[in-house]
Amino acid sequence: MIDRPFWRQRIATAWEQAPIVWLAGVRRVGKTTLASSLGLERILYVNCDLPEK
Repeated sequence: MIDRPFWRQRIATAWEQAPIVWLAGVRRVGKTTLASSLGLERILYVNCDLPEK
């Protein structure tokens, strides 16, 4: 896993302003990996994809 200090700092700064931080982006860019790197006890992962029919 590649360390992303810039994005980790941006998330930390956003958490100082609000208790919720939304990570959005195209598929397979590392949103889940980035969130997991913050510590699993600090995050709630919610998949907002449309359900398959």
